[in-house]
Amino acid sequence: MPADSFTSLTPLSFLARAADVFSDKTAIAYGDRRTSYSELAAEATRLAHALRAAGVQRGDRVAYMCPNIPEMLVANFGVPLAVALTVLPALSLHGLVTAALAIVVFVAWWLLLALLAWLRRT
Repeated sequence: MPADSFTSLTPLSFLARAADVFSDKTAIAYGDRRTSYSELAAEATRLAHALRAAGVQRGDRVAYMCPNIPEMLVANFGVPLAVALTVLPALSLHGLVTAALAIVVFVAWWLLLALLAWLRRT
């Protein structure tokens, strides 16, 4: 392949290119929910702007404690766009400590309820 027609793709450049070339194609299929590449890129950009507005700075940790849902994929692009690091803590005491070291922690609401119930028992 000629050097002038080859561009290596990082995850962020992949999303930008996919949003440009495949803007209306489905990027996420989750149950009945469909999200196009352009919508995914827009959501990731909104997340990055929100994180920066909340004070997240280069190299800060942003923790996600949630299942494999579309918001997780948005986070995989949005957090690096905000020049932060994504942390995926385990569902354990060690995971809670890891999450506590993060600047921002996103937790699925049902998981938070289960976690609060577990903390009350211990």
